[in-house]
Parts: sequence; C-alpha cells; structure tokens
Amino acid sequence: IDIIIQNPELAYSLLSVIVGLFLITFTMALFPDLDTTSIPQIWFYRTMFILLIILWYQNQLDLFVILALLSMLPLLDKHRGWTHSKIAPLIIAFFVAIILEYQGSQQDWFGSFSFNNVIHSLQTNWIYILACVTGHYTHLILDLQ
Repeated sequence: IDIIIQNPELAYSLLSVIVGLFLITFTMALFPDLDTTSIPQIWFYRTMFILLIILWYQNQLDLFVILALLSMLPLLDKHRGWTHSKIAPLIIAFFVAIILEYQGSQQDWFGSFSFNNVIHSLQTNWIYILACVTGHYTHLILDLQ
C-alpha cells in the first residue's frame, strides 16, 4: 500500500486496470441478453451509436465497419440462441484478439497481420480475456436458476 501511496502514477494505472476489468466483466455479463429487447440492449446500442460516430469522425473506417457488423450479431438469432452457448465467450475473446491484432497491423509501426500475434495478444492480455469469459459465464450460470 505504501508503494501505491508514494507513486500516484502506479495508483492511477492500477485503478484503470481494476475499472477496466469491472466494465468488461459487467458488459459481458449483459451481452447474452442483447438478443432481446431489454434495457441492456438499449444502452448497448446507444453506446455503439456514439462510438461509431466517434470512429467515423476520426476516420477509422476499418474499425467502424468491423464494430458495426459485430454489434449486429446478437440480433441475428433468437433469444437464448448462440449468445447463450457455452463456447460463445471463448469465441468472442478470440475475435476480440483478432480485431485488436488487425487494428494494430494497420499502423505502420506495428507490422503485418499475423495469427501468431493474435495468440500472443491472448497470452499477454489474459486478465482481460478472463474478465470477458467470467462475465459471460456468470450470466449463463445465473440463467440456470
């Protein structure tokens, strides 16, 4: 605790990670119900709308298209369809890693797209992937009751 108190940058970084993990877990706990009209669905698509406007304004059109297409996926099936499958959290985590690798490969300094880099991203960002998978599986377990 003394190290954190003496180093405000470390405290800010730690707080950012904790808040990020909470938001990822919370978002993924709500994600399976985006396939039905609900309050989480309304807020998700409001957030997506704002995010898409920001991406369009920043001329990040590749990410804009990817996010727009991915945000429609929950609507393509019935309630308790693919979003409630046991493998969906793992597939979603893998797709997020692919998207991040693709986005990074568009930067001149990053290099070209590689699935080896996707695997590396999964290994280095495991805590965020764990938060994603934990949130999603928490929803699925609570739905059983």
